[in-house]
Amino acid sequence: MSQAQHFLFLNLVVVCMLAPLPATMADPIGSPASSLRKGQWMFGLGSGGVLGRGAKGAGDPEEGLYYIEHVRGYGLTDWLSLYGKVGWAYLRVTDGTSASGAHDFGSNLRLGAQLKTRLWHHAKHQWEWNGSVQYLWVGAPHRRDKNQGRWQEWQVATTTAKSLGRLKPYAGIKCSLVNFDVKLRKAGETVQRGTYKQDAWLGPVLGADYLVGEDIIVNVESAYLDGAEVTVAVAHAF
Repeated sequence: MSQAQHFLFLNLVVVCMLAPLPATMADPIGSPASSLRKGQWMFGLGSGGVLGRGAKGAGDPEEGLYYIEHVRGYGLTDWLSLYGKVGWAYLRVTDGTSASGAHDFGSNLRLGAQLKTRLWHHAKHQWEWNGSVQYLWVGAPHRRDKNQGRWQEWQVATTTAKSLGRLKPYAGIKCSLVNFDVKLRKAGETVQRGTYKQDAWLGPVLGADYLVGEDIIVNVESAYLDGAEVTVAVAHAF
């Protein structure tokens, strides 16, 4: 695939992913196919969300976020890969104890770092076992007259995958620990602040990769942690 074709392909993907998702936090563990060889690079685009994710609190709060991001990866060894993520996310919280019920926090910077490892691989039958740990941060500079939210999340996960030609489905479990700090403001003054934590911290993960040509990977992934999460991503390995 030529550089011009890569450029057109990725721009088409960006246009498709910019449609907003009614969502909260979701971030893919990452496709097993993006476990890179030593010295190999990967870049990609992703977008995701969840239909509803409960948080601890008297008002049955739900945390909300949807995002689009750019990902770069590098193979440190044949079994260990490092990834960096940057993008934009929209934060929201719904809380029955609040007078207005729902609060939006606008567009925020999104950053992340991830280590992914291939723990075991059976060459003959094309089975593999993978592990992942990643840190995610969403926030924005001080907003004098607006509500402000800051999202911090640690994710640890493990998956088992099986290659079926160009298709590679996988399944596993994910642990997610979230701190969602909020400041609610009125006339420039902070009138309420607090921290939301996830209601459920462990859940199942299902996903699949599909190889397009020799170097383009399309990934779809879903998880359930007190709410169904869905993510879509595309990556180019070289």
